[in-house]
Amino acid sequence: MSFPDCQFGLDNKTFLYISGDSRIHIWDIESKKEKISYVDKNHLSHTFSCFGWLNYSPVHDAGGTNISNLSVGYSDGTIINWDLIRGVATRSLGSIGSPCSSGIAYSICKKNLFVSCISQNIITKYSLISGEVIGSISAGKKAVSKIVMNPKLDVLAASCGSSIKLLEVETGRRKKLEASFPGGARCMLFSPCGCFLLAAANRSNREILIFDVRVDAIITPVYVVPVKGSPIGLDCKSVGGILEVLVVFEKGDACVFQVRSNYQEVESNGEESVLCSTDFRCESGVIAGFLGLVGGSGGGPVGVGATFAIGQRAEPAFVHVATHDKASGSCLSEVTIPDHHSAAAVSTSSKKGPDKTVVDAIVMGPHETLGKKRPVVALENGIPQTHEVPSSSSSKKAKDSPTTDPALSSEPTMQQRLDHLSQLLSKVEKQQPAASSSSALAAPLFTSDSLSTLIGQALQAGDDPLLEQCLSCGDRSTVEATARRLPTQRVLPFLRKLVAKFEKRPTRGALLTQWLAAVLRLHTAYLITLPDLSYQLAGLSQLLESRLACYSRLSSLAGRLDLLLSQVSYQQQQGRQLEDSENGEEKGFKASKVYKEDTESSEQDEEVDILDKSADSELDRQDDNDDEDNDNEEYDDDEEDEM
Repeated sequence: MSFPDCQFGLDNKTFLYISGDSRIHIWDIESKKEKISYVDKNHLSHTFSCFGWLNYSPVHDAGGTNISNLSVGYSDGTIINWDLIRGVATRSLGSIGSPCSSGIAYSICKKNLFVSCISQNIITKYSLISGEVIGSISAGKKAVSKIVMNPKLDVLAASCGSSIKLLEVETGRRKKLEASFPGGARCMLFSPCGCFLLAAANRSNREILIFDVRVDAIITPVYVVPVKGSPIGLDCKSVGGILEVLVVFEKGDACVFQVRSNYQEVESNGEESVLCSTDFRCESGVIAGFLGLVGGSGGGPVGVGATFAIGQRAEPAFVHVATHDKASGSCLSEVTIPDHHSAAAVSTSSKKGPDKTVVDAIVMGPHETLGKKRPVVALENGIPQTHEVPSSSSSKKAKDSPTTDPALSSEPTMQQRLDHLSQLLSKVEKQQPAASSSSALAAPLFTSDSLSTLIGQALQAGDDPLLEQCLSCGDRSTVEATARRLPTQRVLPFLRKLVAKFEKRPTRGALLTQWLAAVLRLHTAYLITLPDLSYQLAGLSQLLESRLACYSRLSSLAGRLDLLLSQVSYQQQQGRQLEDSENGEEKGFKASKVYKEDTESSEQDEEVDILDKSADSELDRQDDNDDEDNDNEEYDDDEEDEM
């Protein structure tokens, strides 16, 4: 299959779509729901340019290695390789700033990857194991805009300028096909047998060219089939000498035609060579399609019909439509594909008669109300009034007739909506104190028995409001008991719902992680017995890894902020103490003792001088007393001598 931004899986059970914000969405056709989605951390800084999908379902090659790879090229020159079994981006090829990728193709051995760039004539060969460049192939002088790989031979088909060249991977030999594609080939696809190459020009020529790419074949197209629109996607099947081709057009229509693979028996090319053709019309538009039934192999019989993805790419519906009448077996020339809400496809004509034939269709759309317009909400006395938007069939009548109801004429302004919202919030705040006093009586009492039963009913019926009511219970003991009573067949669906709600509204993480932790802890014995546990919990692991990726940096930043704030608070505290001391001196309060080194030393010196002076005076006094004593003794001696 060859489509620009979407593709059905090789197992015909899955559908992949890459949105404008580079998110990867994978839908399960049988369960009618989106199975999983992936997003890289830089999805908003670059845009998707091309992709290559090896296989979505876990299969095994000859070496016993799991194969489920998706390689996506981006505008900044990088190619991200996803392991869809584990749900992680395993490797990033190329470098930022390189030319934008224009085509991606896997080798036959499924171990190498070929990448072409929009402004280069070189096709680079990468190793999926090491991620290194292991070779390159020159496509000539012109830049390569698209590449596809032959499923049976190591041969690449490359759109170079206005021509297509066949390149041998091993030898590098080139073979130019004799055809002109103004603006380059928009669609290219090899047949499953590897013998034919289908190509369509870029918007200008409304025709499908079919080439025989075998060694001894001619280089001119063996079939030139005119079509009624500009092709955007192709699918092909080759069984029993018949080559059946599905073409999806830009305007949302499609067609299926059959030609003989043994073209040597056909004398003329063009429309006369077409065995039968069926045109498909769809009001909601065809996105993509494949030949066969849902879950059927690509090598089944021809003429079983086609399965289409219709509606919006973000919310597709899937329908199988037959190309042949069940009663007569004749090929239908035109079939109206039913919308998502319809159950049958009505054909308008048949090859063998003008009678209308009703062809059963299997509608597997995930939403039965796909494509509804948003209702008009008007304010009347502060109360929102909802009015349905008139359909397109009655829009002209509504324009011609005057409108009497002013609510239908225009929507409320943003100011009116904000005023109404503020009034509602004020009412809620006024009622909150009264409600809190009686919350114990008014709130419903949840028990583990009732919650486990209600959760099972909500999961089986797809009742999201009922599930939200069950998840509103935040009591830890009740959550633990409910998770313990949950049946094992409800564990994985319940985990997927919790992860989806967590991704949609991360602000509810405190409540949802409580349920996630309880279910994972109490059902560990069952979960480890699942062979594809890593695939089933890929979304949860990816979510946790993305949230824990910046934890170390945030912890380091938090530590630095704490240190900075502590220093600021310390400086503020020192400033307040200094101000308090200055204010105390101004009010007349004196410190009991102030130590000053200079004054203290001078005081000690003065004390030493005083002590020295007092000691000298005391010594002088003692000397004077000794002199007086000596004089008295001499006087007494003189008196004795006289006596």
